[in-house]
Amino acid sequence: MDLAPERRDAPLARLPASGRLREMHLRLARRLESTGLDAVARERVLHANARALVHRREVLGDDEHFDALHPSRTLLILLDDCDVTDADALTTAALVESEHDRLRVESEDAARVPTAASCGDRLAEELLVAPESIRLIALAERLDHARHLHLRAATTWPAFHENIEALYAPIAERTHARLARRYAWWLGTFRRRFLDPGRAG
Repeated sequence: MDLAPERRDAPLARLPASGRLREMHLRLARRLESTGLDAVARERVLHANARALVHRREVLGDDEHFDALHPSRTLLILLDDCDVTDADALTTAALVESEHDRLRVESEDAARVPTAASCGDRLAEELLVAPESIRLIALAERLDHARHLHLRAATTWPAFHENIEALYAPIAERTHARLARRYAWWLGTFRRRFLDPGRAG
């Protein structure tokens, strides 16, 4: 998926010159450089990240919104927790959005990652039969949403927590030990702090 120079540069040029989005993009650039990926591969990933960040900035209208940095955080989970350094997988991951239709970036690659919106009741089955790289993308992306659930309306908490417990956590256990531990920790911590805060123990 090589891109013409003008297409590669356009999203980055539309990022703000300073602030959270630019800082996160630069942090990701430094992390990618440490992986040993060549410059062309890094540029592909950064193009996708900038494209996703710009789209969110335009839709949300607020660089401080907790959803603004979701693509970059997903990539960092894959890099730091899963040791994923495949440029195709990282490029795809930057464009995946499982929670909000309006924040989704049109992408044939991202459309290969199963979400509730694309699969409905078949989501668990589709995740289980997906290649491991696709499962890792789906798990990392959903984990970042889970990590920020406390910032969403409290009415959404029980159903989201149940979805993670019943679907994503078991798939993480089959897929990647460190992600499985992160999901297990989040499930227990979120329940204690937000769902059952008054329960002893």
